[in-house]
Parts: sequence; structure tokens; C-alpha cells
Amino acid sequence: MADASRVVIVDPQPLFRAGLAHVLNQEPDFTVVGMGSTAADALRLLSAEAPDLLFLDIADVGIQTMIDAKLRAPKLVRVMVLTCSERHDDVTAALRAGASGYMLKSITGETLVQTLRMVNAGETYVMPKLVTSLLTGGATTKVGASQSASDAQLESLTVRERQILRELAGGQTNKEIARQLQLSEKTVKHYMGRVLQKLCVRNRTEAVIVSQASEARANHLPVRPTT
Repeated sequence: MADASRVVIVDPQPLFRAGLAHVLNQEPDFTVVGMGSTAADALRLLSAEAPDLLFLDIADVGIQTMIDAKLRAPKLVRVMVLTCSERHDDVTAALRAGASGYMLKSITGETLVQTLRMVNAGETYVMPKLVTSLLTGGATTKVGASQSASDAQLESLTVRERQILRELAGGQTNKEIARQLQLSEKTVKHYMGRVLQKLCVRNRTEAVIVSQASEARANHLPVRPTT
């Protein structure tokens, strides 16, 4: 498929690479054009294959590899971190370095594909279970300045919009939210757009951060705003 996103996967585990490639190659809008296991492989494949998406596990190839990749092709490649590391420092370092997504290897194939499509649309994605760490760690990230949204903006959401946001914060995809709430996926997308507009945020990740920040304030947790 001529307009499919070109994907390079760099991970030291051959079986994991093969499994991820299999999942992506089943989709018409993704095609895996190269795989490797080392930092050198990542930079070589970046030059040779000009991918749209580059998968890295920073626990193995290191954050510097991601920085080098972004420097070589800042407007062409979106770097996706797919790792087992839930460390706060790893999440924030990846986002600072320009990662478009940070996901754990426990993610399901369906959720991964949905996430990649969101990233291709220009969003930044962090798995919801990691968002609380971003809020309570006091780190500066590239996720955005969404915590400046007031509680009044959250209160402006309708009951249905709150349901959508709650499911989103639980890590559900649009399809899963539609199934859970017995709505069409198109209707969920419509509500999602209204949620983003009311909260004055740019994407789903920022909406989750606003929601989590409000909850943290309500529970008197030490949240520091992102800048």
C-alpha cells in the first residue's frame, strides 16, 4: 500500500520483533520495512529506510539513540517507545527527547494499532497508568500545559462527556469505549472532540492529565504543573 506508514522496529528480542511486525503488517495502513537489535541498527535503518515510525526500547538502546534519531530526521520520523520500564525518569526523558508515544510491552495489539493511528494524526500518547507518575513526580515534559485547565472546565462537561473521559483515563480505545457505553465509534469521536474543546487541550493524553490532576487536587496529592 503506497500510503502506508513505514515502520522500523529496533528491539533486542527476536521473538518480540517478529510478533510486533506480524501485528502491524496485518493492518493496511502500516508496513514494517526494517528490523534491528542495536542502537547502530536504529540509525542505519533510519537512513536506509526513511521510516515514518521508529520503535525503540530505551531500556536497551538508550535515550541517546532516540535523540540522535530525532536530530537526523526531526520532521520525518515519529519515535515510539515500547518498553517494560515504568520508571518516572524514563518516561519523562523520552518525552523531553521528543517521543511521540510511550507504551508498555503489555499493551494489546488492538490498542497499539489504535494508538499509532492517533499518533499519525499528530497526537502524543502516554499509557494512562503512567500519567499519574508524570503528575506527582514534578517533572517537566513535552506532553503540554494541560494542567492549567481549571476545575470549572471539567465541571462544564456533561454526564456523557464525563463517562467518555473516565473510560479514556482507564486506557480504553474509541472502539472499546463505544462497546462499553453502547454507542457508535463515530459518536464517541464526536464526544471526544467536545471534551478536548471544553478542556482547551490538544489531544487525549492532555485530557487524561487534566482529569488526573483534578482528582489529585481533590485528594490533596502533591501535583506540580507541567510547563
